[in-house]
Amino acid sequence: MYRGFVDDHSREWSGNIYNDDIMWMVLATVRAYQVSGKQEYLDQAKYHFDLVWERAWDEELGGGLYWRTDNKTKNSCINCPAIIASSLLHKNLNDETYIEKALKMYEWQRENLFEEETGAVYDAYDLTEGINKWTSTYNQGTFIGAATMLYEYTGDTKYLDDAKLAADYTMINMYNYGVMNNEEEGNDLPGFKGILARWLGYYIKVSGRDDYNDWLIKNAKVAWNNRNSSGVSWTQWAQKTEDQFYTAWGCSAVVSLLQNCPPE
Repeated sequence: MYRGFVDDHSREWSGNIYNDDIMWMVLATVRAYQVSGKQEYLDQAKYHFDLVWERAWDEELGGGLYWRTDNKTKNSCINCPAIIASSLLHKNLNDETYIEKALKMYEWQRENLFEEETGAVYDAYDLTEGINKWTSTYNQGTFIGAATMLYEYTGDTKYLDDAKLAADYTMINMYNYGVMNNEEEGNDLPGFKGILARWLGYYIKVSGRDDYNDWLIKNAKVAWNNRNSSGVSWTQWAQKTEDQFYTAWGCSAVVSLLQNCPPE
């Protein structure tokens, strides 16, 4: 997959105006290094994280990373994955500056785009229009992952408390303990629930809590039972998947759910 990606996009990704796109490839390449030991992957991860940090972090609004190179909004969709990426780089480079950046980004994210009373993770802080309070499984999930990863590094339970708040908000406020059946529109949203499943599963393993097991298992069973004749489940888990074309990204969400769902 990496070779196919660089055939299309080269090994230099600075031409992409979306900092979150680059950060997802940072995550992919640092993980590729972890499983292969191939230095090229770690070099790519470090180079492109540093590139994004240099062009996207400033002290407007007290810090935070910009979503795009037009520097108009600072979004959860870049800051939360960047916290995870920076934590992984610290682990693999043994460089304290990366965990310092991760902690710095987290404090900004928590102060500006996290509602500590409810656990809602807001979408973005626009420099001119203020905070967009839309919530998504993507942002809830990556915040849960970032907080849990920082708990593993620091041992400070305040991060686990934040992760629990975000998980509770997702399960209770967003879905009322029900089956997730939305985020079906556009190119990006259909795969978001897979991101939530990955990081909520990670939180469950690290924390040892089972508060969300029944909910995830219910979602997995319904999605599985609603697969089509080809064995495919689309992102709207509460309804039967039709025998038609669906994007792989939108169908990947249930794969992530099944991989990360706790056993009964």
